[in-house]
Amino acid sequence: MAALSQVLRKIDADEVVELTRDLVRIPSVYRPGDPAGTEAQVAAFVEGWLRREGFAIEVQTVAPGRPNVIGWLGEKRPGRRSLLLEGHTDVVTEGDPAGWSHPPFSADLVDGRIYGRGTADMKSGLAAAMVAAAAIKRAGVTLRGKLVVGALVDEEDGMIGVRHLCTTPVGRELDAAIICEPEDNELCLEQRGVVWARFRVRGKMAHGAMPEAGVNPIAGLGRLLAAAPALERRLRRACERSRHLRPPTVTPTIIQGPPAKVGVPQSNVIPAVAETTFDIRLTPGVGADDIRAELEGICRDVA
Repeated sequence: MAALSQVLRKIDADEVVELTRDLVRIPSVYRPGDPAGTEAQVAAFVEGWLRREGFAIEVQTVAPGRPNVIGWLGEKRPGRRSLLLEGHTDVVTEGDPAGWSHPPFSADLVDGRIYGRGTADMKSGLAAAMVAAAAIKRAGVTLRGKLVVGALVDEEDGMIGVRHLCTTPVGRELDAAIICEPEDNELCLEQRGVVWARFRVRGKMAHGAMPEAGVNPIAGLGRLLAAAPALERRLRRACERSRHLRPPTVTPTIIQGPPAKVGVPQSNVIPAVAETTFDIRLTPGVGADDIRAELEGICRDVA
């Protein structure tokens, strides 16, 4: 208890707030094709901060411009344990800045709230992990095991950051992890699975003045979108009830006609191809073969 008291005395709430704001001010939305649209700048900030606090550091290049930053105190010895405090450095898109009450990367502090993309998810959690670990170092407490702080890339998409960490020596020796996501100070005991289902509908390009000369794939997208609520109901009937998780959901999240890599949308052109993506969240009870059969069935029904 004496060591805990020493550490707690080294934690300054204002420092956590200001560190969070510093992190939020560094945009880290991953934007494919944009060299500046990566986590590199915020990773460099985290690396410098941890180095100044006396952490051992390892920077893992996961992909070009996308580094994991790993800092640690202590050592993993036989019979001792290694604990990870983890946060991700990427954030979801800010959308239209005009829709914000404060600029999305301003980190304005108003009436006890920080306004900025990524404040909750999850630069505040990352800042808390950094300060908590640094407090141990500042208090002069010697750890019997190893405490790791991980600032990882790509949580919002393919999870390549944590996948990479798990293949490295520092990752393989971990015994446990605390993921500092915003969960209202509750332990997160379960997590829904996710399927990102992309549907591509092919038509025939034509000028908007002569629609009879083409086949409009957007009509097919409309039928797919109309089928989403029924799919959600079927999945809810098939999945097991969970004490902790919300029921399955089927949410259309992307509509493109044509897709970005296929062409440029024009108001007077019927596209040759259109796409939509469903974000499908599942609880136990529906396996990969089951969801694949459901999706293939929808395609047959709306064709």
